[in-house]
This record gives sequence, structure tokens and C-alpha cells, in this order.
Amino acid sequence: MPPNTVNKAAEIPPFEPIAIVGIGIRGPGGINSLTTLWDTLVERKSHCFPLAKDPRFQRRFNPDDFKALFDGIPDSENVLHANLFDETPGLDRTYFSLSEREAAGMDVQQKLLLHVAHEALEDAGYSGAEDGSAFDPSTFGVYVATATDEVIQDPRDYDTDIYHLVRTERAFLSGQICFHFGLRGPSSSVDTVCSGSITAINDACRALATGDCRAAIAGGVHVVTPVSGPISFYCIKRAGFLDRTGQCKPFLQNGTGYSRSEGCGLVVMKRLSDAIREGDRIHGVIRGLCIRSMASPKFISQPNGAFQSVALAQAVKISGVDPAAISFVEAHGPGTAKGDLAEVSSLCSVLAQHRAVDNPLTVGSLKGNVGHAEAASGTHSLAKVIAMFQRRRIPPQADFHPSRLNPTLQPFFDKHPIRIIENEEDWNASHRIAVVGNFGASGNAGFMVIEEGSTFQPLEGRDVPKVSSPLPFVISAKDQATLVKLIHLYIDWLKQPSTFLTPLSDISYAMTARRFIHPFMISVQADSHMDLVQKLQERPPMINGSANRTPREVAFCFSGQGGERVDPRDSTLYNFSASFTDAVDMCFRVAESENLVAEEDVAILELFALEFGLVEMWKSWGIKPVALAGHSFGEYVALVCAGVLTVRDALKLLGIRAALIRAMCLDVPGKMAAVRLPLSDVNKCLEQQKSTRVELACVNSDNSVTVAGTPEDLESFRQELLKWYPAASWHLLNNMTAAFHSRFVQPILADFTNACNEVKVHPSEMVVLSGLLGKMCPVGDAVLQQHDYLVRHCRETNRFGTAISDYQRQNVERETPQPDWLEIGSHSRIISFITPASDQLKLPSHGKSAGEGWMTALDALMRLYSAGHVVDFKDVHYDVNPSAHHTDLPLYPFQLEPHFYPARREVKASSTMLASTNEVQFCPRVPSTELAPLLLNHVMAGYTLCPATTHVALMMAAASTFASSSQQEGRLAYKLSKLKVIAGFTNTTDGWLQVRRQSSTSDLEIISNDDNKIHITARAEVCKEQDLLESLSLYASFILPFKSFKFLPSTDVLRKELAYSLFNHTVNYGPHGQVLDRVWIAEDGYQAWGYSTYPGGASTAEGVPSALRDFSPMLIESVCQLIGFLMNTSTNRKDGEAFVTDELGDCSIAISKLYETKYVEIYASYKMVDGGTAGLGNVFAFDDKGQLISAFRDVRMAKMKIYVLKRLIDRGRKPEQVVTTQHVASTEVEEDNVAHNDIDDKVISVLKAALRLSEIPLDKTLGELGLDSLTAIDVGVQLERLVPHRRDHLTIDPEGNLTSLLQLLRPTPLPKSLPITSSTKESKVETVDLATSPSLPIMPNGVPTTVNGVPKPNALPTVNGLHKPNGAPAANGVPTANGVPTADGTSTEPSQTLVANISPEMLQAISSNPEVIQYAPGRTPLLLIHDGGGTSFAYYSLGNLDRTVIGIHCPGLQEGKGIESVHHAANEYANIARQYLKQQCPGHSKVLIGGWSLGGTISMMMAALFPDLVAGVVTIDTTPPGVVGLTAQQAESVLLHPWSRTDGIHGLVRRQLQLNTRASFAHPEYKTIIRVTAVNVPVYVLCAIDPFRPSESLDLPKETYQWLLSFKQSDVAEVTWKELIGERLLGVQSVPGNHWTMFTPANVKATTEALKQGLDVIEARLNKMG
Repeated sequence: MPPNTVNKAAEIPPFEPIAIVGIGIRGPGGINSLTTLWDTLVERKSHCFPLAKDPRFQRRFNPDDFKALFDGIPDSENVLHANLFDETPGLDRTYFSLSEREAAGMDVQQKLLLHVAHEALEDAGYSGAEDGSAFDPSTFGVYVATATDEVIQDPRDYDTDIYHLVRTERAFLSGQICFHFGLRGPSSSVDTVCSGSITAINDACRALATGDCRAAIAGGVHVVTPVSGPISFYCIKRAGFLDRTGQCKPFLQNGTGYSRSEGCGLVVMKRLSDAIREGDRIHGVIRGLCIRSMASPKFISQPNGAFQSVALAQAVKISGVDPAAISFVEAHGPGTAKGDLAEVSSLCSVLAQHRAVDNPLTVGSLKGNVGHAEAASGTHSLAKVIAMFQRRRIPPQADFHPSRLNPTLQPFFDKHPIRIIENEEDWNASHRIAVVGNFGASGNAGFMVIEEGSTFQPLEGRDVPKVSSPLPFVISAKDQATLVKLIHLYIDWLKQPSTFLTPLSDISYAMTARRFIHPFMISVQADSHMDLVQKLQERPPMINGSANRTPREVAFCFSGQGGERVDPRDSTLYNFSASFTDAVDMCFRVAESENLVAEEDVAILELFALEFGLVEMWKSWGIKPVALAGHSFGEYVALVCAGVLTVRDALKLLGIRAALIRAMCLDVPGKMAAVRLPLSDVNKCLEQQKSTRVELACVNSDNSVTVAGTPEDLESFRQELLKWYPAASWHLLNNMTAAFHSRFVQPILADFTNACNEVKVHPSEMVVLSGLLGKMCPVGDAVLQQHDYLVRHCRETNRFGTAISDYQRQNVERETPQPDWLEIGSHSRIISFITPASDQLKLPSHGKSAGEGWMTALDALMRLYSAGHVVDFKDVHYDVNPSAHHTDLPLYPFQLEPHFYPARREVKASSTMLASTNEVQFCPRVPSTELAPLLLNHVMAGYTLCPATTHVALMMAAASTFASSSQQEGRLAYKLSKLKVIAGFTNTTDGWLQVRRQSSTSDLEIISNDDNKIHITARAEVCKEQDLLESLSLYASFILPFKSFKFLPSTDVLRKELAYSLFNHTVNYGPHGQVLDRVWIAEDGYQAWGYSTYPGGASTAEGVPSALRDFSPMLIESVCQLIGFLMNTSTNRKDGEAFVTDELGDCSIAISKLYETKYVEIYASYKMVDGGTAGLGNVFAFDDKGQLISAFRDVRMAKMKIYVLKRLIDRGRKPEQVVTTQHVASTEVEEDNVAHNDIDDKVISVLKAALRLSEIPLDKTLGELGLDSLTAIDVGVQLERLVPHRRDHLTIDPEGNLTSLLQLLRPTPLPKSLPITSSTKESKVETVDLATSPSLPIMPNGVPTTVNGVPKPNALPTVNGLHKPNGAPAANGVPTANGVPTADGTSTEPSQTLVANISPEMLQAISSNPEVIQYAPGRTPLLLIHDGGGTSFAYYSLGNLDRTVIGIHCPGLQEGKGIESVHHAANEYANIARQYLKQQCPGHSKVLIGGWSLGGTISMMMAALFPDLVAGVVTIDTTPPGVVGLTAQQAESVLLHPWSRTDGIHGLVRRQLQLNTRASFAHPEYKTIIRVTAVNVPVYVLCAIDPFRPSESLDLPKETYQWLLSFKQSDVAEVTWKELIGERLLGVQSVPGNHWTMFTPANVKATTEALKQGLDVIEARLNKMG
């Protein structure tokens, strides 16, 4: 700052200068930026309007509320003016990941703050990176002010819930910003009435100065809401604060008060030193700030000029600024006579004393334009000053003329050089410094001294980019549609003349290093503004990087000698990348200072320096390797990077080796040749040599080697080789200095050994792939420290390719993702040797010439970034262009929607997309008789279902009907959004469909004759056709490149007949429904193109109801059917399954174009979501002119079983898994089941109300359905009243689904897989009859469909390839049960007999393996293995175990086969467990296992054999091995026992008991293995207390249960188990009941608690063991 602007008499300022680096602003009249604010000021606009007469008033408030309050007050209509937003601020809830309920329950001020905060942070260049800068979120503070509670103050007006607290507590204003942006510094919400925003900024400045935070966002917000607005207006009016005629009139004679306004302003701040160092764009610098109380002794809200003077003088003093240097004051200026007088007097007393006449003080106030925004008024004033700084102009004072000046102020203007201007003018000052005043009615006065930022950030003298090569640019958004809009905004912005003044390097820096990164993105490279525009217009490929994708890793491979020679000092990277330059200079400095490398060998110094410089450059950019692989010479650089060698020692050894080669090997006639042929074939030829001595020098890959020999031997070998393998490739390497890795370097080894012995070698700090050993060497591997390692490396075969293969193999075994590969060198020859995985990258990092350095590195960088690598773009720019600064960029285009919390009394809604009305509207009914032709063309699961396209047509026809006359002008197009399928509609003779619209909304519903059931809901919009076509055109360039796969040989081409023969497996389309003529399916199965001539060749009126004559459903079918075809003919659909539409995110159709085109070309693509239970896709259609005319985006199709779909259609349910309370069709249903159903119904009702859903699907987590943290608390409080017995366990997990919640809440779980009969008269001990199974809820065909009253959760698919039939085929081809013959030589019970009377549903249930029983992610999963009956159904009766529980049925159950042996079952189930962990629980490497009876036996065997998999074991009434054994004769009698019932599930279970008894007790290896192989995991044992006594009707051989008759399990278990496994036995716990009754209603609670206790004991021991 120039010396004349400093007050030399002032003390050293205690106030540290604070830089304002970002700003976001909202105000009335559409003010949403500094530009729109400036337009309002210079055009002298006023945004004040009379509430009673303006239509905006009618939309926002209930006039009756005002009439009731202001009744009897004279001229009240003339009093009530305000500067309000045109519409209540909306919210992009999708961007902020808010549920519908959370968005509706949020205070409107919080919604506004989120968006303005985002814009302020974007303007500041905040990216959220935890990089240790001042912008690190861990030290980012938030300070927000509000003046009045413009929220719901009377809870009686609303359905008060948990969100009432969030809405009404002011602390949530700052808390919401912290939460949604992850800011973890100090946070507070303040209230000093109208001075709130300057107080919040003052608090932030103090925190920055003291180090409480390193960056802060601060400001204020004020919004008037419908309910509390009238009350606050009334109170302020009665206090006499409001102007009687309208707008604020600062300094004018007719000012009688202020006019209320709405607004929000937030600024982002840093210490000035941090902002300068980190390249921020500085809007202004706060030099001083002071807040004091100015309350009058007479009245708290009366302004006091003397006290204001004290505050202003203090602010100026601590700023160190000469008062005369302050040339502008943005006054508080509310327009009240006393307030203006007090403020002007204080300004004159401090700033105008001794002021030169030619240096007048200009005063202004924007309240004459935008009103008084109360808590936000201070940031409005600050925003005005920042806009003035940017333009170096002073705007006029609204409505000012000297003749209108308040007479009480005239003496001050006459006495002092102070003025108010009526016309815009330049701000002519050597230094622009201003004061901002902001006062509060509670008595606070605040003044801020602020200086323009350009003083501290001069443009002159800045370094220009070091080269004019292309720079990187990235644009990202949360979804594809927003990304397209954002690209369009960037193109328009870049074309503006003012943008050309911004350095391209600054734009690159801001777009890559100073923006939030979202999942959908594009990246380009450009070298000029227009080049960037062109690249964006070309629509580069869009990257869909999931927000939660795992960051990729990279490995470096270092080139060897023999490539193109590049002096790194000539590379374009030299003097461009500081890290590259420093590293290269260091190599040359070290080598030259000690003469380590001779001048004749400078090529090796150049190669070493190039590779070392590239490594340092990549590391500085955030690309750090996980493994290092060097090819021959390259391994020296790899060892340096791994810390084994220093740069000096590596160069020393290379220099010595090169000198020895020159001295001893130049006369040795050794040469090298590259051979492209499989290694095995080359080895055969080498072994068959007779007259030649060719050696294998390098194994580059499995198909490429390098050989060495004399020129003559090589030529002879080549000829012999080509005789045997004519296709082999041979290339003589003439540029090698010696034939390395062969006998030709033998002369140097002795001397080279001496040199190696003198070098100090260190443990490796990274994984090194050893070319000498051909394997991966982990960190610290001692072999790399052996002094003869490099000697052997010089002489022996280099097995680079073998080392790569070993590394890739180990990654597969460890289930570690394969890294991408980056070649470090001057070519890309080495990475060509690597065979990558499907999506692996292989990239060069430098071109073959010096001029290709930056271009090649930049291309590799952007490809790595696009693939998911974490790139530190801030360091990239600091490395290549340290003078880059942040600059303006287009802001994120939010998709704002209103979200209102439902009031008990009616409140007028805001305007909608369709013409408003206050009543529900109906379209004419469409009878099913007219719909029949459409339904007959769409048959699914045997039912004529109304296709989704008919619903779309009905919705669009309704939108046309409801549209206003102005909306119906010209050619129209139609949009539907948020379309959801609630229930299907099937054909009935007297049925009908009808569209109705809810009052004053765009929300449409399709209802039917079935008690007005809602079938479809959606939001409709009518728009101009041209507008829609322009927006759709943005997608075309992204889609058309995919057309190329149509012409690939791998693409499946299906003509109409074949296509529909495939499709008819799931959907049977009639002749008029077959609208696709040809389909091209990509090799990956997730993309397809279709061709349809239906639009041009069909009668569009044929079979179409008259109501839909302009919206033919079959025409619409022609442009969207392909997505259903693609999913339903893919490998993701198994037999017996179908994909059914249940949601449509967005549908846009230019319907007239569809009627006019002769044909359409359709592109469809999809991905699997929700754990593979649904597909989510898009489908686009082009007309015969190549114009995109329709788009169906975010089409969600749920995958379900056909039989489930049939049941749902029968019941009229939504086509997805919907919760229904199953009542068992049996006279023996217990009262417990009824209790379950009652609680289930209540829980479901609570959830439906809380989440605002008509049904609760099971295939989604509660979080996905909208259960946020606060709703979970609210629901939990309600559920505690319903289920007090579960309060000790009640933790609602948003990651769980409804099934897990109901299991958590039920008082007594439903029973078991084995039924119970009544007690005997002689004893209270329960007895068992296995002949009936009343305990399971049974469908008509006998399948258990519910678990504890809820449909069973989706079973996980069978792990392919794990189960193989064990039985040998009989003569008739039917497999036998384990191939065991009967006494008469025939095979036992063929599987066809066993399953003869089992329903397909039951077969599906028992074949789902493994199956999820309880879902609660986090803790170690529990795997429960089937009992002797082969099923895991018993475990469904267990209560909540607070972890995921998986059940395993016997894989051979449905085929009538038991386990082969305990040993075999342990191996098979271990494979199943590993596959489950890999697919469903990637965060877990081990499981807890257990099981009832036989399940415990198998669990113990698994623990003994697989300690790497099993973390611990819990057995449930499992006999210890060897306690009871069967003779061979007994085992055979078990197997041959006659059955009284051999059909259905009963026969399968009995057969399992026989087979598994024989397998487990007749084979002695179980006890042997348990004794010999120590069980090295914790074990907990549960035992039944009572012995077992069978009933007379028990239809089983006695041998299957004799081991339960002879003793009480608990009597012998502890002694026996202790003897077998020793201290690993943590406990034995008794459980009420006998073996068969542990899972009955009377005992299952105790069994659950014992099991849970055992699991907790095991986990405690594991935690202690570490």
C-alpha cells in the first residue's frame, strides 16, 4: 500500500488482514450474483411491492392471516410493502442427498444457505480436498446469522415431529453447512438482529486471527415464511419501524422507516498471507472491524451517533488506514430520520474531519434498491462494495436528488466534504478503501474497513505458462443431465469477450484444482480458449465414476537400454515441471561432481536422469506406485526408488559397469536379438542346439524373449527357428553396447563384484518385481540386499516377464485389484510385454523425442485421472505453472424444486408447471374395452398387463388437457418425471383407467375402477418442441459414437422373428406389439441399438382409444421397448425371472416428430444396481433425419421371479417385493404368530407414515427409502412404544431392510424347521413327530414363503461350480442318493421320486444357497450350517443377533443326496463361504461359523482345516466326535430303513437324516482330524439340558437319534470338548429343552440369548488377541 494511505500515528494494528476469497449472494428481484446486484444498482431498480396487490403475495401467504392481525389498523394495505423473492427458495435435494421428508422438513433458510454456501465455496475455489492447505475441511469454520425465527413457531399448525427441532433451532443454520460440506472447524449461529451478518464475519475474523480455523464461511440469511411472516410483519409495524409508503429511502426527506427484504449472503475468508500463498482470487481485504453497543440511555433501539463514532474510530484505528484514504462508505442507511442522522454524524466526526475538499467522502446505501434484509443486510452491503471493487465504479443512490435530501442532514453536507451521487461514476482513487456499516435494533453497531483485493494480487509481472502446450480441463456434475447443462454453460462463458482476458492457465487451474469433483465428468486438453470451446462442443466421452468407487493404483515399469536416446535437459518437461527439472539436475550434478560416469557413457546418465526425473514428477502430482519393475538397466532406477540404493551409488555402479564393458567386452562378438514367440517354443529350440551357443538373455513375456550369441550363431539359430516356426518374429538389436545377461559379460564380473561390495545396500521400502529372480519381492526382502545381486543381475537371464506374471498371480490370490501400468522411460516398449486385465491401463510417460515429453505425460495423467486415480491437480499446476491463480467459472446449475412440509391448515402452494387450479381435476375415463387391443399385445406371466407406454400416453394426453391456453401454442412436446409404478393394471370387462391431477400441482395419478386404486404417479410438463429438441441434442454427441459397435464381428444381430422368440420367454408381444425390426446387442450385453419402421408403416390409430389418438402407445413403445428387451434377454436374467418396470426418472418425447418419421433408430444401455436386484438404464430414439426426438432416462426395472410376479398380480400389488402380512392357512397356528403379524402391521404402518410410502419394498435398504438419521430417531421413539420388550436392542440401521427391522422387533420369533407335538402324559419332556410341519407358513404348494411373518429375503444365487452331484447315474440315467445300492441291488430313492410332490417354489427355496437370514452389516458375519435334515430353516426363528447371518442348506438336498463326509462338506462349504465374502462382504476376510447338530460337526471340521477363514465356532447341541459311533451294520440299517412317507419335502428331510447320520457317525476321520489338527480358533458350545424321548409315531431308524438317548449333552460335552480342543474352549452353556425343542417358541429366546452371548465372548477374545 502506498505510504500516504497509512496513518503513521496509529499503533501497530492488532487486526490481521483477512482476505475475502469467495462470495455467494441472493436478494429480491432475481439477484443471484454480483452481476445481477450491480445491474439492480446502476439501473436504479427497486424490488419493493405491495403485499396485498401483488400475485406473488397470493402465492406465498394466506391473506386471511393478515386481515385477522391488521383488522382495525388504518391504512394497513398501504403499510405492507416488502422486497421479497419471486418464489420461495427451492432445494436440489438430490445434490445434497436428502430424503423427500428431510427436504420438506428443512427450514427454508437452511435450504437457501446450502445453495448460497455452495456458490460461495465454488467462487472461492474450495474443492474439499484434505491437502493441508488453509482450505483443509478439518480447519474450516462456519458462522451464520439470523435475525428472526421466520420458521414454524406454532407447532400446533403442523404435524410436529423430529424435524420441528431442526427447523426451529438456529444452531442448525450453521450445522447444516458443516454437515453437507464436511467442514469440521468451529461453528456457530449468531443473532444480533440486523447486525447479525457483520457480527458473524467479525467472529470468523477473530477465529482466523487466533488460529481457531484457517478458513471460514460467514454471513447471514433472512426469509419470510407463510406462517410466521404475518406475525413478524405485525410486530415490526406496531413498533413503528416500517415505512408507510413502501421502499427504504436512505437520506431522503420522506423516509419514515424501512422496507423488509429477503436475502442471503455468505463470504469465504482466509488470512491474507494464506490467500496470497495459495493463489486465491482476492475480492477484498478486511483491514479492520469493530462492533460496539450503541444503545441510547432512553431507548434500546434508538440510534446513538456518539457511540457509533466510537466503534467507527476503533475500526479505522486497528486497520492502520489513514481516514482520508477511505473514499466510500456503504452506510447502514435504513431510511429512518433518527437512524440516518446518527450515522451521518458519526461518519463526519471520524472520516470527514480535516478532509481535503478535492477528496470527498462518498456515501451510499443499497437499501433504496433492495430493502432491508435484516440479518442478511450486512452481506448485501459488503457484496455491493466488492462489486464496486471489481468494476472500479460507484453506482448511483436510488431515487436521490439533492433537493430530496433530509433537511436534518444538510448541515453536515454543508460543513464537510461528504456527498451522495445521483449518477454512476468512476471510482477514482489511488487506492480503493471503503467502510461498511451494519447496525442492529438491539443496540449493536459494526463497522468494517475493507480494501480492494487487486492491491495484493497485481496482474502485472505474473509469470506466463512456460510452454504453450495444451493444459488439462475437467468438468463434473452429480448426474449426466446436469453435466450436459454445465458443459453448455462453459461453452457460452468461454465465448464471452471478457473471458478471453483470463489466462488459459488460470482457467485450467480453477477447473481442475479448485472445483468439487462429482461422479459424472469429462476431461479434455486444449491450448487456447477457442480450442477448449471446440473440444467441449465435440462432446468428449463422459466418465461415469461412481462416487464411492475404490481409487485405482499404479505400478511403475522402468525401461531398459536400447530405446531412443533422449537428453532429459532437452525434454519439454525440463524447465516446465519443477520436480522433473530438480531431479534431473541433481543426477547430473552428482555424476559430474565426482566423475561417476565417463563422458563416453553419458547416454546411461541421460537415461537414468530421465527415468528418475519422471518418477519424481509423477510422485509430486499424486501418482505414487505400489510396485516397481525394471527391465534390465531399468531395475537400477527401480532400486533407487525403492530405497535400496542411493542415486549416487546407483550412478557409481552404472558408471563402473559401463567402463568395464568398454574395456573388456567391445572385442567380444556378442549380440542380442528379440524374438516374438512363446517361451516354451524358444526353450525347445535352445535345447536342441547342436552347433550354436545361443543363450536366453531376457524373458520379456510369455510370448517375447531376447536371446544372445555371436552374430554367426544368431543367424544360424534364426534360420533353424523359422523352419519350425515360420510365424516367429525376429529383430536384431544393433544398438546395445553389449550382450547383457549372457556369457559375453563374464569378463567384467570380478571387478564389478568388488565395486558392488563397496556400496551400502538398504532394505527395500516398496514392492520390487525382481527381474533376476522372476518373482515379486515384498517390502524389506533381504535378497535385494545381497551384494552379489547386481552381479548376478548383469550375467543371468533377466526374467522380467516372469516377475510380472508372479505379481499378477499373487494379486489374484490375494483378491487385490491389478494396478495400472506406467512406463518410466522414453518409449512404451516395456509395457507392451504386460498382459493387462480387462480394464487395466498401460501408459507411456514420455514420448520418443524430447519434444513429446509434456504432451505424453499430460495424456497419461488425464487417462489415469479418468480411470479413477487420485491426482493432485493443485500440485500439478504448482509444478508446471506456480503463478496460476483461481478465477471465475460458471456456477453449478442446481435443479431446484419446492419442498413444503404439510400443514394441518391449508397454505397456498407455489406455482406449478401446469396451469393452476384449486380443485382435483379428472380426465375422462378410458374403459378397458378400448384398452383391450393394447393389453392383448402385452402378456406377462400369463396376464394381459397394461404396458408402461400406455400409462405414459395417458399421462401426456392429460398434460395436454390440463395445460393452459398459453402453453398450448405452437408445436408441443411432453416431459414426465418421477414416474413410479404403484400397481399393475390387468384387463377386466368393466374396468377403466383415469388420470387425475392433485390441486395446484403438476402431479398426475392414474387410477382405476378398483376402489380408485393408484397405479402410476408422475409429474408432467408441457414445453415447446424446439426447446425440447435443443436440450436433447446435447445428448446426441455422447450417444452416436457408440453406434460403431453395430459393425463389430462380436456384435449379435437379431432379426425380428429371432428377437421376439427370445423376448417371449418373459413378455409375449402380440403382432402389433412387435415394434422392433432388428436389434444389435454389444458384446458386453449392456448396450444395444434397435431399428423400427413401426412409426412409418403402421396405422397409428389402429387399436388406439380415442382419448389417445394424438398419443399412440404403440408409437411410444417403438422408442422405448428396446431397454426392456435388452435386460430381459441378458445373462443377468435367469430362467424363471423377469425384469419389470417400476420407476422412470425422466421421459421426454417430441410426439409430433414421432408421428412424422418413417423409422426410428434406438440406443439403449443399462447397468445393474441395488446388489443385482434391478437394472437402471436409458433409451434414446433418433428419427429418419438423425435428430434425437425422445429420451427415457433412469428407467428402473426390478428383477423378480415369475411366480412372485404372478402372486403380486393376483393380489393387485406393485410389481416388486411388497411387504404383506402372511397368515398361515392352518388350524394349528399359534398365538405367537398372530402377535407377530399384529406387531409387523404396526411397524409397517409407522414406516409408511414416516417415509411417506404406500408400500415398503424389501429389495431396498431403509436408507435408500429415505430413512435419514433424524427420521430414524423419530421412528425409534414411536416403535419403542409398540415394542417395549426390545428397547435394549432397538437400534435402527439405515443399511438394513424391513426384514431385519422386523426380526429385531418381534417379541417371540416364529418357529423352526422341525415341528413339535404335544407332551406325553408321563413326562413334561416334549416329544417330536416329524410327520407334519405346522410351524412353517405354507403356500398352497407347500413352500415356506415367510420368515417370522415376512416374505423371505432374496436368497443369494448359488455359488456356481461349488456343488457337484455326488451320486452315480443309474441305468435309467436318474442319479441315486449318493449312489448307495439297496439290499436287492436297486438304487435308493431316485431324486425324481423325492421331488415329485414338491412345488417349484419350495425347490427354489431349498436351492438358494447360501441364503441371507438376518442382515446387519458391520460385525463379522455368522455362517450357520444346516442340521442333519439338510435345511437351515430352523435358524429363521432366532431373534436378532446384531450381525449378518447366512444359512447353508445341504447342496444335494433337492436331489436326495446327503453329504459325502464331514471332511468333504467342510471343504465344499469353505468354498461357499469364501465366495460369499468376496461377493457380498469385501470388508471381511473371515466368518464366524456354527450350526445345530450336524452343522456344528461340520463347523468344527472347517475350523480345523481352514483357520484362515474361520474366526470362531459356536456349536448348538452337537455331539463331540467319538462319543457315539455306528457300526457298519448300523449305518447300513439307517440307510435302508423303510419310510412311511416318501414324497415332498418330508421325504427329502428324512432322507437327509438317514444319509447324514450314516456319513457323520460311520466315518472315523472327523475325530482323528479334530485330534491331530489343532482347532486354533475360539469355540463356544451350547447344549440342551434335557435328554430326548421319542414318540411312538417317530418314523426314523433309531440309529439316527440313539446318541441323544443315552446321555444329557451338557453332562459330557464340556469334559469331552475340553479334552479335544483345550484352552480354545471358551465356555459351555446349557439351554432349556431337549435337542429337538431348542427352537420352539418356549425355548428359542433362551437359545438366541445363549448364541448371542457365545458370539460376544468369541469376539471379545479375538479383540484381545489383536
